[in-house]
Amino acid sequence: MLNLTFTNDSGDDDGSVERLLGLAMFRPDSHRIRRRRSEYQSRPRQTLMLARRGEHVCGLIGFRRSGERVIVQHLAVAPSERRRGLGRALVARVQAMDGVEQVEAETDAAARGFYERCGFLVESLGEKHQGVERFLCRRRTDGE
Repeated sequence: MLNLTFTNDSGDDDGSVERLLGLAMFRPDSHRIRRRRSEYQSRPRQTLMLARRGEHVCGLIGFRRSGERVIVQHLAVAPSERRRGLGRALVARVQAMDGVEQVEAETDAAARGFYERCGFLVESLGEKHQGVERFLCRRRTDGE
């Protein structure tokens, strides 16, 4: 049993949210991480959802809502919490939101298998950046 609570980011923590967000970013630095977190807090269609075990923030999922579609922008789990179903629980929480019909994510080869195990259809987007293949992952909430 995961024993988790899910909350939206309120901006106050011990730095764990920014550390986790940095794990999900390409070339993170403290300025970019703080700016991205601020964008989640100030943009109405964007949400940074946190998974907590007690007071400890152990995972997060950042997403943008566009009608019936959710686009995952950031997904991270604390290294000590990995391989326990927390990432899958975060994705499932987003999939279960009212009115969501499809969840999408763009990712790299390292996370491709995770999305496939979560039931996403994965297609290559080719090399969007030199030497880095990217993938589009899609899943309808009805499982198709």
